[in-house]
Amino acid sequence: MYTWSQFVHPVTGKVIDVNTKLKTNPFKIFRDPFGEGWICRIKPDNLERDLKNLYTPLEYMLINYDRYFRKIYAKVSKKKYRW
Repeated sequence: MYTWSQFVHPVTGKVIDVNTKLKTNPFKIFRDPFGEGWICRIKPDNLERDLKNLYTPLEYMLINYDRYFRKIYAKVSKKKYRW
């Protein structure tokens, strides 16, 4: 069973194409995100402005570190490990 959720994209604009092949094989998103796993094509309203607002991989990791750490710690702490 698969679920559909809201997709937040990093640029403003109009969606001009959607990858309907993902309906039958959604795992392509993870296996080939830059090839057959693309989600949608967007015609940007102001690409130059939007690109300035994107995070670098390091910035994104630092912003989300606490959230991911709490999830991992919650899973690990339920198991009985000797540290």
